[in-house]
Amino acid sequence: MKSVPGVQQAAAANMMPVAEWGFNGNVGVKDMPDEHRGFFAEYRWVTEDYLRTLGIPLQRGRQFLPEEISGKQRAAIINETMARQLWGERDPIGAQIRVLNPEWFTVVGISRDVRQSGVTSRPNGEVYFPAAAFAAPIPRWSVLVRSEVTAESLLPALRNAVRAQEQDAAVDRIMTMEDVVADSLSAQRIVAALLVCFAVLAVVIASLGLYSLVAFTVVARLPELAIRSALGSTPAELVGLVSRDGVSLILTGLVIGFGAALPLRPLVTRFVIDVGHVNASVFSAVLLISLAVGAGALTIPALRAARIDPLRILRRE
Repeated sequence: MKSVPGVQQAAAANMMPVAEWGFNGNVGVKDMPDEHRGFFAEYRWVTEDYLRTLGIPLQRGRQFLPEEISGKQRAAIINETMARQLWGERDPIGAQIRVLNPEWFTVVGISRDVRQSGVTSRPNGEVYFPAAAFAAPIPRWSVLVRSEVTAESLLPALRNAVRAQEQDAAVDRIMTMEDVVADSLSAQRIVAALLVCFAVLAVVIASLGLYSLVAFTVVARLPELAIRSALGSTPAELVGLVSRDGVSLILTGLVIGFGAALPLRPLVTRFVIDVGHVNASVFSAVLLISLAVGAGALTIPALRAARIDPLRILRRE
């Protein structure tokens, strides 16, 4: 595949990053204290340039050498999480580890963490081994290609490259990494869409309730406003009186509402990704909507009260 025009990098692994996981087990570490024995990690058997193709940088150490890629020498690259959990502040470069077989692999590098179990899951301990060092044939490969051209234009040439080496190979699930990440977030997207619908419904219900409450308060004060009007209060003074009292009511409700919303924010972070901080734009939008609804609830009844006939109201009372 590297020889296909337009391909910059190509590599393969036993599992697709982000979308596939579960090829894992215990990792034995030579001369490691008893409390670290039986450490559990993900296994990735990869070909040359796997980390470069995915753009996974090394934090320390080096990439695999040709003799390690061919399987003549045993080497492994671990991720930051595994290095931190097993070695702490010590340098794991040169340490001996083993999985699945009695042969020891030398740690030659430490890579950045990758969220292999999903974008919303924390990285687990992970070990990269050269594919040639795997004891048994790998029946299924995930091939990754980095290119500047579109995936659709590369597909025929990539299929031909596979069939030139293995006529019976089946090529399926052709996706871009953007699609892989989007699929891994499908459940979160559904939850987020439902939360948005419920949030909009809650804002509508709260707005109707706010309007009804403030409007009812103004209507209940009509006798008082009629007396004030009969005693000489101008329409502007009546509107100002109603507005001042109504604004204090609205602000009190907003303070209580926002005070209750902030402690409940962690509940949302369990279902929707990247909601770990206070979203000022969302809170500002809700605040503006509430103030606008409250202003409408105040203004409309207040203007109506300013145009009332005091004698008619007083006679009715």
